[in-house]
Amino acid sequence: NFSFNLLVPDARPAIVLDDCHHIRIRNFDADIPTREQPLVRIMESKDVTIAGYQSIQSVANFLRLEGKECSDIKLTGNDFSRVNEIVSYRDGSSETAVKMLSNF
Repeated sequence: NFSFNLLVPDARPAIVLDDCHHIRIRNFDADIPTREQPLVRIMESKDVTIAGYQSIQSVANFLRLEGKECSDIKLTGNDFSRVNEIVSYRDGSSETAVKMLSNF
């Protein structure tokens, strides 16, 4: 349960996980990055759950997944109605790494 509010626009993702395991992120809010960056960037990480996200702003890309070691990424109970692209994949990451559970 956290919120990131910026004083000035920033191009960096709000959350970056690199080689992280067994992470739970629930009910967060963050200002949208500039320059079409994702809100969340996950690299070479396993067993990550993101739950309870809802934006009042339009989001170009919610999650960028990077690396072939990414696995067991769960998105559950999120409202992606204002998100243009929920997940983008790079650097060998696979669609099989992400499980969409009860999102609306």
